[in-house]
Amino acid sequence: MEIDFPISRQDVAEMTGTTLHTVSRILSAWEQQGLVEGGANGSCSETPARLHGIAESDSADRDRKPGP
Repeated sequence: MEIDFPISRQDVAEMTGTTLHTVSRILSAWEQQGLVEGGANGSCSETPARLHGIAESDSADRDRKPGP
């Protein structure tokens, strides 16, 4: 999967309702794990299924945690 237009980490933060720091930390970790490749002109993933699995796991974790 490839995003073939420029999108900044700040753009991602605004779209996801989080901070630039959080997006940078997560994307850097994913780049080190080989899940995504970032660049000045966009990002791509050779492993969209793995990213989907991470998202599903995170969602399930949030559903199990008790609220405040």
